[in-house]
Amino acid sequence: MNGGGPLLDRRTTLALGLATSLPAGLASAAAAGPSLMDDVRHYAALGPHRTGTPGNLAALDWVEARLRTAGFAVARQPVRYADHDIARATIATGAVQLDGIVQRPACPTGPAGLSAPLVLADEPADPARLSGKIAVIRLPHARHSSILEARTARPVKAALAAGCVGLVLVTRGPSGEALALNAPLEHPIAAVPTLVIAPRDAAPIVTAAGRGDAGRIVVEGQAITASSANIVARRRGQGRAIVVTTPLSGWFGCAGERGSGIAAFLHAAPLLARRYPDADLHFAGLVGHEREYVGGDAYVGAHAPPPDQVRLWVHLGAGFAARDWHEIADGVLAPLPGADAQRYLLAPEAWLGTLRPLLTTLPGYQQPYPATIENSAGEARHFIERGYRNMVATIGAHRLHHARTDDATAIDPGSLETSWVGWSRALVALLHRHATA
Repeated sequence: MNGGGPLLDRRTTLALGLATSLPAGLASAAAAGPSLMDDVRHYAALGPHRTGTPGNLAALDWVEARLRTAGFAVARQPVRYADHDIARATIATGAVQLDGIVQRPACPTGPAGLSAPLVLADEPADPARLSGKIAVIRLPHARHSSILEARTARPVKAALAAGCVGLVLVTRGPSGEALALNAPLEHPIAAVPTLVIAPRDAAPIVTAAGRGDAGRIVVEGQAITASSANIVARRRGQGRAIVVTTPLSGWFGCAGERGSGIAAFLHAAPLLARRYPDADLHFAGLVGHEREYVGGDAYVGAHAPPPDQVRLWVHLGAGFAARDWHEIADGVLAPLPGADAQRYLLAPEAWLGTLRPLLTTLPGYQQPYPATIENSAGEARHFIERGYRNMVATIGAHRLHHARTDDATAIDPGSLETSWVGWSRALVALLHRHATA
């Protein structure tokens, strides 16, 4: 299977029509408004969702309107931080020039750029060779997500400590694409211009770095304040709270990463409001995710009920129901009519016996894990660290995670519907059997 062609095109559209039987009580919630896939398409069509961008702000308006329709009182919690609006990001050597993704926090060079010899800096690297150079680091093959992950943090830290003046990261992974990396607001990488480039395009840069050829990084951008807000919604009721959260922001279109979870979030609001008319319901859409969970931290600090007042906290993280793909060759994927199994469901250990029989048909979710700090990631980890132990969280990283091409084709409508039905059935079972008021 070495050839290309339409059947191996990542954007091949499949008309699958996967039939799903909705259980009583869940069908009416799905039929009452837009479908899950309608929500994914709408979210993706708004544009890139980096915090403070027009696409992100449009998503806030949309989510707020939907929660109001479901009967929630909605407020906005401002989230602001320093950022850059990038106009140009390239790495060049000889006659070759590649576009890249600026790694944030950004270090602009101005239009003239920064010129220095290129040098390979894969682990292990000789620190003596990196001083005054542009370090090119080929990261291990993985579904990369954050600059803080050890496989990325180690070589970056070593290159910076050795005195490199620029960095080029090659995010090798199943898509063959450049992958934007989450990063905190403050990080030492802000001292040098840093780009992420696609492994499918990187060969000329890697070859030049192996020879020590001259290179030039250009990062042109304007300092701005990323200004957005968490959506904080509540339907007041009795007893300990049921809290549901999901991130709203991300680097690009984020259909598989964010959109599928947001669709589940929007459908859970009317479901829980109708099914539990006396419950105290809290729903929060969080921004600043791509800057290591700024919005999640702000929400916990100002709006979340204290841990002992939370009956159940559900966090819908990345890749709730992203599509699975055959990996045909490097960077060549063929779509499959099912969900990527590289997704996880976490819950208190005492609840796992209830969940397992209800999730047997959902790839990845059929093996839930205890919701511990060690097992968790993203905002869910921060929430558990702060004492929220009645946590049920979904997390994952599908094959197009953090890629520019994570659009609506990254979702299979049938498996999205199946995931929602199985997951929502499990949620209702938990509320009946374990998460008592």
